[in-house]
Amino acid sequence: MNKSITHVSDTSNLAPEDLAAFKATWERLAEMRAEAQRIEEAARDLQNSLLDSLPVDGCPEWCTSGASTDPMARMGHTWGGLSIGAGREHQGVLSTWVVSQSEFVRVDGTRWYSRIDRVRRAV
Repeated sequence: MNKSITHVSDTSNLAPEDLAAFKATWERLAEMRAEAQRIEEAARDLQNSLLDSLPVDGCPEWCTSGASTDPMARMGHTWGGLSIGAGREHQGVLSTWVVSQSEFVRVDGTRWYSRIDRVRRAV
């Protein structure tokens, strides 16, 4: 069975007053989108500046992710923005386990650590 596409043959244009309103609205929409993009870029720059200002000390003595050559470990150890403030991940060997612990800084300045989670046995 063949299905055909129905074409609309009405090619009438918008009335001049409707065309003017359409163009004005379209241009305003484009301006608003451009402004939203500028605001988003400014917010991203401000967040990056804020995250760069956070302390890099305070690692547990077993944390090796900050000095790791593994890019994934280093990326997790870099401060990242969260809805509550900022956070980063500490990883290293503690006793016979590879462990992980999250660190957070809330918007009110409270700095705290999660419980230590075992990831896997160390080799």
